[in-house]
Amino acid sequence: MNFTRSRSHRSANDWPRRLAWYLGVLLSIWGVLPHIAPSHATDIKEQADSSTQPKHLHISPQSQQPADSHASHPETCQGNISCYKKKLATVLKTQGTEQALSLIEEIVEKDLVALREAHNLTHYVGQMSYHHLKDVTTVMTQCTPAHQSGCYHGALEAYLTSKPRIQSNDVVAICSPNLEKEKGRFAYFNCFHGLGHGLTMHLNHDIKQALALCDTLNTTWDQQSCYGGVFMEGVVTGINGSQQHNGHHGKEAQHHTIKLVDPKNPLYPCSELDEKYLRECYMMQTSIILHLTQYDFAKAFRVCDTAPEGMKPTCYQSMGRDISGHTLRNIDQSVRLCQLGTATHQNRCFIGVVKNFLNVSGQASDNAFQFCRQSPEQYKQDCHNAIGEELLVLYAEPQQRTQACAHSETQYVQDCRQGARLILDQSSTLISRAPSVS
Repeated sequence: MNFTRSRSHRSANDWPRRLAWYLGVLLSIWGVLPHIAPSHATDIKEQADSSTQPKHLHISPQSQQPADSHASHPETCQGNISCYKKKLATVLKTQGTEQALSLIEEIVEKDLVALREAHNLTHYVGQMSYHHLKDVTTVMTQCTPAHQSGCYHGALEAYLTSKPRIQSNDVVAICSPNLEKEKGRFAYFNCFHGLGHGLTMHLNHDIKQALALCDTLNTTWDQQSCYGGVFMEGVVTGINGSQQHNGHHGKEAQHHTIKLVDPKNPLYPCSELDEKYLRECYMMQTSIILHLTQYDFAKAFRVCDTAPEGMKPTCYQSMGRDISGHTLRNIDQSVRLCQLGTATHQNRCFIGVVKNFLNVSGQASDNAFQFCRQSPEQYKQDCHNAIGEELLVLYAEPQQRTQACAHSETQYVQDCRQGARLILDQSSTLISRAPSVS
């Protein structure tokens, strides 16, 4: 999820293992939260130094208790994702969704292959939870934002795939405002983001039809959150090469080809969309660019430099997200790769990296602050401000954001606090509004 900087930017795998980088993120978003880039890892070709893995600050401890790892024997599955899924399915049916998600945390601490597939595993738990409970609202309240919010995405996709037909009224009703009240803004975002994924699958990956259904949602924020899921699903499927899709509309099975990636045009499909979709499209486009350039990061940055002028910063921020995923959040490698871009927009790459660090963990973590400490001096202010912007999504309580921002370098604490909407802006008005979509 990535908000634009409040002062200087405001307005604005084994890859066949298709879900390894599923923000979003987005978020991430994410994320891609509206104006928050999704945080999802791409094909990983380098192993991270274990010392760079996040050490959580425990600002908002989870109430979940670890699953009984002895009973489920996850250690016998070392390196075998199918085996882990069988263990998770057993735990889910006997102990519940939350225990299955806790088991994933135990697994990824001991197995680098599982760490690379952590989003895949949480996505699977979300899918299976819906099939087990048959109640998407219940599953959404049990999911967590860990590992790029895979559980939310899986639950929404399973729900939508189970429907013979989706109407615009159904789309509007899926993400209840009660979810935000119960689980916070991040969970609410992930509902709309997961909705985008599910609609795209339901419509056989017809991107334009899925975007049109997103447009029926009530607010611009809801719509843009949904757009991000649509583009992420298109990217994942396009790169995976699975462009023959079966119909899910209750009709006789349909087969048709949808072009999701154009080898001759690394900016497709963004290059053929209306302007209102471009921000969310370009926030995912670098995953396609890197795929087409065979992970030549210098060449990929040059492709970003050919994007429309207003989208170049977004493309660089998207590169930061993919760099974070590619390096498994290795700080030194991420800093080095971001510096391959044109100096004009390099700061946005650093913003994309640090936001991804936070989106992956779903909470404040030491490695995000350490990344900012190791960033070039000219980018530190943006970096710490970006941390604050993510904290605003992750923590509803100002006290939690204040506690987290205290981990910034002393001279940049105020930048983190401004990003987290904890201090006055230049017009001396308290910044308390919801983040804008960037």
